[in-house]
Amino acid sequence: MHNIKIQYSWTKEPTTALEKTHLVTILKSIRAGFNANSLAQTFALLYEGAGLEGASSHSGRRTFLINLANKGTAIHILKTLAGHRSISTTAAYLYSSPSQLKAAVELV
Repeated sequence: MHNIKIQYSWTKEPTTALEKTHLVTILKSIRAGFNANSLAQTFALLYEGAGLEGASSHSGRRTFLINLANKGTAIHILKTLAGHRSISTTAAYLYSSPSQLKAAVELV
């Protein structure tokens, strides 16, 4: 397991008790370094604070990969960015929308 340390700055002071609790939790994780679990918990707190229901670290990761794929990023680059060992794992994150399929057919 790897811990990642980052520098941070907070642009808005927390105003509610919940925001203050979230900030304390996030700052503790930042100072200690993230592991997979603490990073997922931190994303959950950030998404909750932003009012994004149902969002998770995994949905953010999937969205990141899909957005890059939709901009034409090669799957082997996506694989590396995601830290996957196999392209088949990366491929499972991606999907073909009806508009993407239509655009592909229109290339012919």
